[in-house]
Amino acid sequence: MTVPTPENGDFIDIEWAEAVAEAISTLQAFDAALSAVSTYTPVWGGSGSNPSLVNGTIAGRYVRFGNWGLVHVSQTMGSSTTYGTGQWTYTLPAGWTAQAVGLTGWCQMLDAGTKRYPGSCYLETTTSVRLVQPVAAGDGGVSSTQPHAWASGDSLSWGMIIPLA
Repeated sequence: MTVPTPENGDFIDIEWAEAVAEAISTLQAFDAALSAVSTYTPVWGGSGSNPSLVNGTIAGRYVRFGNWGLVHVSQTMGSSTTYGTGQWTYTLPAGWTAQAVGLTGWCQMLDAGTKRYPGSCYLETTTSVRLVQPVAAGDGGVSSTQPHAWASGDSLSWGMIIPLA
């Protein structure tokens, strides 16, 4: 970025120049942080028995900005995936502890070739996330049968911005 120099006796407001310099520094730091996106493999669990991905895929990406973290997880079910019992949970990246539970994010579930289901996720503990979807009755937890019967090729993704301890 080029900052024009004053000409012909122009005056520069020092406070404005300092604010511009600070904004540029902040943007450069943000750009550097986004370039430092890391990957992790979340642990997928169930409140009853744990599901097993087998030949499905799961991938997490995250970045930390000081005391804030951004995480995104994508998962696709395989032909041998088993779905466990109870509501599903996912772990946060290693070393992350949220400041509080209950904070929410977003999720989307895809019944391949049929329908997309919007939902949300929330910090169930300071290190784990639970997915929920809108339902007429019950708590709406995502499970082997909610929001649909899961099968090979179905997928989900979730993400959230988290204040970290």
